[in-house]
Amino acid sequence: MNSKEKIYDLTLPWGAGTWQWPAFDDVVVTSTHRHGKDGIRSLNIYTNMHSGTHIDGPVHFDPKGKDIASVSLDRLYGEGVFVDISDTVGEFGIIKPHHITDKIKVKKHDIVIYRTGWWHYSYAGPTPDELTYFGRLPGCHKEWANWAVEMDIKWVGFDTPCYELALNTFMRDYRPDIIKEAEEKMGIESYDKMFPRNEYNIVQKITLPHESLHVEQMGGSDMDKIVEPGGAIRCRMGAFPWPFINGDASICRVAAWVDE
Repeated sequence: MNSKEKIYDLTLPWGAGTWQWPAFDDVVVTSTHRHGKDGIRSLNIYTNMHSGTHIDGPVHFDPKGKDIASVSLDRLYGEGVFVDISDTVGEFGIIKPHHITDKIKVKKHDIVIYRTGWWHYSYAGPTPDELTYFGRLPGCHKEWANWAVEMDIKWVGFDTPCYELALNTFMRDYRPDIIKEAEEKMGIESYDKMFPRNEYNIVQKITLPHESLHVEQMGGSDMDKIVEPGGAIRCRMGAFPWPFINGDASICRVAAWVDE
Protein backbone atom coordinates (compact mmCIF):
# COMPACT_ATOMS: atom_id res chain seq x y z
CA MET A 1 0.00 0.00 0.00
CA ASN A 2 1.47 3.36 -0.98
CA SER A 3 1.32 6.49 1.16
CA LYS A 4 -1.42 8.02 -1.00
CA GLU A 5 -3.71 5.03 -0.67
CA LYS A 6 -6.30 4.32 2.02
CA ILE A 7 -7.72 0.93 2.93
CA TYR A 8 -11.41 0.56 3.80
CA ASP A 9 -12.84 -2.40 5.71
CA LEU A 10 -16.19 -3.41 4.19
CA THR A 11 -16.92 -6.28 6.58
CA LEU A 12 -19.68 -6.54 9.17
CA PRO A 13 -18.52 -7.59 12.65
CA TRP A 14 -19.41 -11.19 13.39
CA GLY A 15 -20.16 -13.30 16.46
CA ALA A 16 -22.91 -14.80 18.58
CA GLY A 17 -26.03 -12.77 17.92
CA THR A 18 -25.30 -12.27 14.21
CA TRP A 19 -28.65 -12.47 12.42
CA GLN A 20 -29.24 -15.59 10.33
CA TRP A 21 -31.52 -16.38 7.41
CA PRO A 22 -34.69 -18.18 8.60
CA ALA A 23 -33.48 -21.55 7.28
CA PHE A 24 -30.28 -21.50 9.35
CA ASP A 25 -29.51 -22.11 13.01
CA ASP A 26 -28.20 -19.30 15.17
CA VAL A 27 -24.46 -18.95 15.69
CA VAL A 28 -23.28 -20.57 18.93
CA VAL A 29 -20.00 -19.59 20.58
CA THR A 30 -18.68 -21.54 23.55
CA SER A 31 -15.38 -21.52 25.40
CA THR A 32 -12.89 -24.30 26.04
CA HIS A 33 -10.64 -21.98 28.07
CA ARG A 34 -11.33 -18.70 29.84
CA HIS A 35 -8.91 -16.21 31.33
CA GLY A 36 -10.46 -16.40 34.80
CA LYS A 37 -10.31 -20.20 34.89
CA ASP A 38 -7.38 -21.12 32.67
CA GLY A 39 -5.33 -17.99 32.07
CA ILE A 40 -6.02 -18.12 28.34
CA ARG A 41 -9.02 -17.87 26.03
CA SER A 42 -9.95 -20.37 23.29
CA LEU A 43 -13.39 -20.47 21.71
CA ASN A 44 -15.47 -22.92 19.69
CA ILE A 45 -17.99 -21.84 17.06
CA TYR A 46 -20.99 -23.53 15.50
CA THR A 47 -22.13 -21.70 12.39
CA ASN A 48 -23.25 -21.95 8.81
CA MET A 49 -21.06 -20.13 6.30
CA HIS A 50 -23.83 -17.90 4.92
CA SER A 51 -23.50 -15.77 8.04
CA GLY A 52 -22.45 -12.13 8.19
CA THR A 53 -20.15 -10.97 5.41
CA HIS A 54 -19.46 -14.06 3.27
CA ILE A 55 -18.69 -15.20 -0.26
CA ASP A 56 -20.65 -17.87 -2.13
CA GLY A 57 -18.68 -20.31 -4.26
CA PRO A 58 -19.65 -22.06 -7.51
CA VAL A 59 -20.54 -25.37 -5.81
CA HIS A 60 -23.29 -23.59 -3.84
CA PHE A 61 -25.63 -24.02 -6.83
CA ASP A 62 -23.51 -25.97 -9.32
CA PRO A 63 -22.80 -29.59 -8.28
CA LYS A 64 -19.79 -29.62 -10.64
CA GLY A 65 -18.57 -26.20 -9.52
CA LYS A 66 -15.45 -25.30 -7.54
CA ASP A 67 -15.43 -25.29 -3.77
CA ILE A 68 -14.17 -22.23 -1.93
CA ALA A 69 -10.72 -23.77 -1.45
CA SER A 70 -10.35 -24.05 -5.25
CA VAL A 71 -11.13 -20.41 -6.04
CA SER A 72 -7.87 -18.64 -6.91
CA LEU A 73 -6.67 -15.47 -5.25
CA ASP A 74 -6.59 -13.90 -8.72
CA ARG A 75 -10.36 -14.28 -8.77
CA LEU A 76 -10.75 -12.80 -5.30
CA TYR A 77 -8.56 -9.72 -5.69
CA GLY A 78 -8.29 -7.09 -8.40
CA GLU A 79 -9.49 -3.82 -9.83
CA GLY A 80 -13.08 -2.80 -10.16
CA VAL A 81 -15.73 -0.24 -9.36
CA PHE A 82 -17.42 0.84 -6.15
CA VAL A 83 -20.78 2.47 -6.87
CA ASP A 84 -23.36 4.01 -4.58
CA ILE A 85 -26.85 3.29 -5.92
CA SER A 86 -28.77 4.32 -2.81
CA ASP A 87 -30.14 7.24 -4.82
CA THR A 88 -31.78 4.99 -7.42
CA VAL A 89 -32.98 1.81 -5.63
CA GLY A 90 -35.12 1.16 -2.60
CA GLU A 91 -37.46 -1.41 -1.08
CA PHE A 92 -38.14 -4.37 -3.42
CA GLY A 93 -36.29 -2.59 -6.24
CA ILE A 94 -34.79 -4.54 -9.15
CA ILE A 95 -31.11 -3.69 -9.66
CA LYS A 96 -30.04 -3.61 -13.30
CA PRO A 97 -26.67 -3.10 -15.03
CA HIS A 98 -27.52 0.47 -15.96
CA HIS A 99 -27.63 1.40 -12.27
CA ILE A 100 -23.86 0.88 -12.39
CA THR A 101 -22.95 1.76 -15.98
CA ASP A 102 -24.88 5.05 -15.89
CA LYS A 103 -22.38 6.18 -13.25
CA ILE A 104 -19.06 4.61 -14.31
CA LYS A 105 -17.52 2.42 -17.01
CA VAL A 106 -17.21 -1.25 -16.16
CA LYS A 107 -14.47 -3.31 -17.81
CA LYS A 108 -14.38 -7.03 -18.49
CA HIS A 109 -13.03 -9.05 -15.53
CA ASP A 110 -13.78 -6.22 -13.09
CA ILE A 111 -15.00 -6.60 -9.54
CA VAL A 112 -18.23 -4.68 -8.86
CA ILE A 113 -19.32 -3.49 -5.42
CA TYR A 114 -22.56 -1.59 -5.03
CA ARG A 115 -23.82 0.20 -1.94
CA THR A 116 -27.55 0.52 -1.29
CA GLY A 117 -27.35 1.64 2.34
CA TRP A 118 -29.12 -1.58 3.37
CA TRP A 119 -26.47 -2.51 5.90
CA HIS A 120 -28.00 0.22 8.10
CA TYR A 121 -30.89 -2.21 8.74
CA SER A 122 -28.52 -5.03 9.79
CA TYR A 123 -27.71 -6.21 13.30
CA ALA A 124 -24.62 -3.97 13.17
CA GLY A 125 -26.32 -0.97 11.58
CA PRO A 126 -27.61 2.26 13.11
CA THR A 127 -31.29 1.40 12.41
CA PRO A 128 -31.62 -2.40 12.77
CA ASP A 129 -34.79 -3.91 11.32
CA GLU A 130 -34.59 -7.65 10.70
CA LEU A 131 -37.60 -8.03 8.42
CA THR A 132 -36.65 -5.04 6.26
CA TYR A 133 -33.06 -6.28 6.09
CA PHE A 134 -33.93 -9.83 4.99
CA GLY A 135 -37.30 -9.31 3.32
CA ARG A 136 -37.62 -5.91 1.64
CA LEU A 137 -34.16 -5.52 0.12
CA PRO A 138 -33.49 -4.50 -3.48
CA GLY A 139 -31.86 -7.21 -5.58
CA CYS A 140 -30.73 -8.30 -9.01
CA HIS A 141 -32.54 -10.44 -11.58
CA LYS A 142 -31.86 -12.13 -14.93
CA GLU A 143 -30.71 -9.04 -16.83
CA TRP A 144 -27.99 -8.43 -14.26
CA ALA A 145 -26.99 -12.10 -14.11
CA ASN A 146 -26.54 -12.38 -17.87
CA TRP A 147 -24.55 -9.14 -17.93
CA ALA A 148 -22.25 -10.33 -15.13
CA VAL A 149 -21.51 -13.53 -17.05
CA GLU A 150 -20.97 -11.67 -20.34
CA MET A 151 -18.55 -9.26 -18.62
CA ASP A 152 -16.83 -12.09 -16.70
CA ILE A 153 -17.24 -10.11 -13.49
CA LYS A 154 -14.95 -11.74 -10.92
CA TRP A 155 -17.33 -11.10 -8.08
CA VAL A 156 -20.12 -8.76 -7.13
CA GLY A 157 -20.30 -7.41 -3.58
CA PHE A 158 -23.13 -5.57 -1.87
CA ASP A 159 -24.46 -4.46 1.49
CA THR A 160 -27.72 -6.41 1.24
CA PRO A 161 -28.06 -9.98 2.54
CA CYS A 162 -28.96 -11.49 -0.83
CA TYR A 163 -27.84 -11.20 -4.46
CA GLU A 164 -31.41 -11.33 -5.68
CA LEU A 165 -34.74 -10.13 -4.45
CA ALA A 166 -35.38 -11.91 -1.15
CA LEU A 167 -38.86 -12.95 -2.25
CA ASN A 168 -37.33 -14.77 -5.21
CA THR A 169 -35.80 -17.19 -2.70
CA PHE A 170 -37.20 -19.43 0.04
CA MET A 171 -38.01 -16.18 1.90
CA ARG A 172 -41.26 -16.08 -0.10
CA ASP A 173 -42.33 -19.26 1.71
CA TYR A 174 -41.20 -18.05 5.12
CA ARG A 175 -42.82 -14.60 4.88
CA PRO A 176 -45.79 -14.74 2.48
CA ASP A 177 -47.31 -11.90 4.49
CA ILE A 178 -45.11 -9.33 2.70
CA ILE A 179 -45.87 -10.50 -0.86
CA LYS A 180 -48.83 -8.13 -1.19
CA GLU A 181 -46.69 -5.27 0.08
CA ALA A 182 -44.06 -6.08 -2.55
CA GLU A 183 -46.66 -6.25 -5.35
CA GLU A 184 -48.04 -2.83 -4.39
CA LYS A 185 -44.58 -1.29 -4.07
CA MET A 186 -43.46 -2.71 -7.43
CA GLY A 187 -46.74 -1.99 -9.22
CA ILE A 188 -47.23 -5.59 -10.36
CA GLU A 189 -50.34 -7.77 -10.37
CA SER A 190 -48.81 -11.04 -9.24
CA TYR A 191 -45.41 -11.77 -7.74
CA ASP A 192 -45.74 -15.44 -8.69
CA LYS A 193 -46.34 -14.54 -12.34
CA MET A 194 -43.42 -12.14 -12.58
CA PHE A 195 -41.08 -14.35 -10.55
CA PRO A 196 -42.10 -18.01 -10.98
CA ARG A 197 -41.26 -20.21 -8.01
CA ASN A 198 -39.30 -22.60 -10.24
CA GLU A 199 -36.84 -19.71 -10.77
CA TYR A 200 -35.92 -19.22 -7.13
CA ASN A 201 -32.28 -18.05 -6.83
CA ILE A 202 -32.07 -17.58 -10.59
CA VAL A 203 -29.25 -15.01 -10.43
CA GLN A 204 -26.98 -17.40 -8.55
CA LYS A 205 -27.96 -20.30 -10.79
CA ILE A 206 -26.89 -18.28 -13.85
CA THR A 207 -23.69 -16.73 -12.49
CA LEU A 208 -22.04 -19.31 -10.25
CA PRO A 209 -21.43 -21.99 -12.93
CA HIS A 210 -19.32 -19.33 -14.71
CA GLU A 211 -17.33 -18.62 -11.54
CA SER A 212 -18.82 -15.14 -11.29
CA LEU A 213 -19.03 -15.05 -7.52
CA HIS A 214 -20.76 -12.78 -5.04
CA VAL A 215 -20.14 -11.41 -1.55
CA GLU A 216 -23.25 -10.84 0.55
CA GLN A 217 -23.87 -8.82 3.72
CA MET A 218 -21.05 -6.33 3.38
CA GLY A 219 -21.24 -3.23 5.56
CA GLY A 220 -19.75 -1.21 8.37
CA SER A 221 -19.11 2.52 8.62
CA ASP A 222 -16.38 2.42 5.96
CA MET A 223 -19.05 1.39 3.47
CA ASP A 224 -20.43 4.93 3.72
CA LYS A 225 -17.08 6.72 3.38
CA ILE A 226 -15.70 5.72 -0.02
CA VAL A 227 -17.99 7.86 -2.18
CA GLU A 228 -20.77 10.38 -1.69
CA PRO A 229 -24.38 9.19 -2.22
CA GLY A 230 -24.79 8.50 -5.94
CA GLY A 231 -21.03 8.51 -6.50
CA ALA A 232 -18.70 5.98 -8.10
CA ILE A 233 -14.98 5.28 -8.14
CA ARG A 234 -12.48 2.84 -9.60
CA CYS A 235 -10.23 1.11 -7.06
CA ARG A 236 -8.77 -2.20 -5.97
CA MET A 237 -10.79 -4.70 -3.92
CA GLY A 238 -10.29 -8.05 -2.28
CA ALA A 239 -12.41 -10.70 -0.57
CA PHE A 240 -10.51 -13.17 1.59
CA PRO A 241 -12.33 -16.35 2.65
CA TRP A 242 -11.04 -19.46 4.37
CA PRO A 243 -9.65 -22.03 1.87
CA PHE A 244 -12.64 -24.19 2.87
CA ILE A 245 -12.42 -27.73 1.38
CA ASN A 246 -15.82 -28.71 -0.08
CA GLY A 247 -17.08 -25.34 1.09
CA ASP A 248 -20.11 -23.85 -0.67
CA ALA A 249 -19.42 -20.50 1.02
CA SER A 250 -17.14 -18.90 3.56
CA ILE A 251 -17.21 -16.07 6.04
CA CYS A 252 -14.67 -13.58 4.72
CA ARG A 253 -12.99 -10.20 5.19
CA VAL A 254 -13.51 -7.62 2.44
CA ALA A 255 -11.46 -4.49 1.79
CA ALA A 256 -11.04 -1.75 -0.81
CA TRP A 257 -7.87 0.21 -1.52
CA VAL A 258 -8.60 3.73 -2.74
CA ASP A 259 -6.18 6.40 -4.00
CA GLU A 260 -6.58 9.52 -1.90
